[in-house]
Amino acid sequence: MSGPGSAPLVGLETEYAIRFSPAPGAPRPGNDVIYQAIIKALGQLVVLRAAGGLGDVQRRYFLENGGSISYEFYPWAAGDGLVEGATPECHGAAEALVYQRAQDRLLERATPIAARMLAVDGYPGTLGLLKNCRDAEGHVYGAQENYEVEIAPGLWRLAWWSGLIALAPAIVLAALGQWLVVVVLIVVFVPWAIVSGLTDRPLAEPDPRVVERVVRAVSWPQTASLLALTRWVAFRRERHALSAFLASRPILTGAGTLLDDGRFVLSEKAPSINSVIRTRVDPKQRSVFEVGNLVKAVLRVPLQPDLADWRGLFRKHQRLQLGLADSNMCETAEALRVGTTALLLRVAADGALDDAPQVDV
Repeated sequence: MSGPGSAPLVGLETEYAIRFSPAPGAPRPGNDVIYQAIIKALGQLVVLRAAGGLGDVQRRYFLENGGSISYEFYPWAAGDGLVEGATPECHGAAEALVYQRAQDRLLERATPIAARMLAVDGYPGTLGLLKNCRDAEGHVYGAQENYEVEIAPGLWRLAWWSGLIALAPAIVLAALGQWLVVVVLIVVFVPWAIVSGLTDRPLAEPDPRVVERVVRAVSWPQTASLLALTRWVAFRRERHALSAFLASRPILTGAGTLLDDGRFVLSEKAPSINSVIRTRVDPKQRSVFEVGNLVKAVLRVPLQPDLADWRGLFRKHQRLQLGLADSNMCETAEALRVGTTALLLRVAADGALDDAPQVDV
């Protein structure tokens, strides 16, 4: 485990946009079909293992080096997703960057193989993966960094534990609510499917947007409470010490981009950041300090009778996720981004950045 005087564990996540140009007259497959072709291609190059399980909505596969590849998408737009690659947890920035570069190279080798597979299946065309953070329509995605740090020091950690215990009833009620939604869907749609089969009437599938809204509403008490607890207690030292550094880091590590009005900005992702830390479950909110991994831990409670993720929230060290980071093909910029951040987290853990400048928000 990391702590004062030691380098934190580091993990990098990168979302790659899928670009496919079909041959003249040929159809374009959905990105979900392309993702499956990429997975088959990767299987010809390295050993893969499917994550599986009820909670694997991202269709994740683990690589033999400990990294993973998954499919990032909205339930109502399964054909418009992204390929997400994640390095294993690494001991320091240098090791993480080696795995990141290996991941880039592996996907680069798999892409032409996947294109040939798609052509055989009736989808001839040119396939590419884009390592960037913003597309022409303004959609934002890209890189995230993960560092293992202490969730809170001293009495603040006691406050974190106390808050988690106080949240237990809300989590149990939300879990029961989620299972109730599942039961209602089964009770409603199974007879509907039977009647539809007997009468040859087409079966209308439930709108994924509506289902997600219902699940989000049922889960709101636990997610809102956890986000409030996180905002007031978690990673206070890191937020105090690193906010100004992270806001100015794109000067040296940003990928640069042109906005719709023709202005050049240093970072692709920075214009979309609208909060310091996440306060609600909303794709439109983008934060410097992300805590989605903590929220997912409580959302997975109904799928884990052993409460493994819930019990994991009581660990002294947790994953600090940074959302303000640009995907970059420049190795020097990547080394500066991850290396200086890991170093400053170590300095902050030693209490040497308590007088760091603050961001005026």
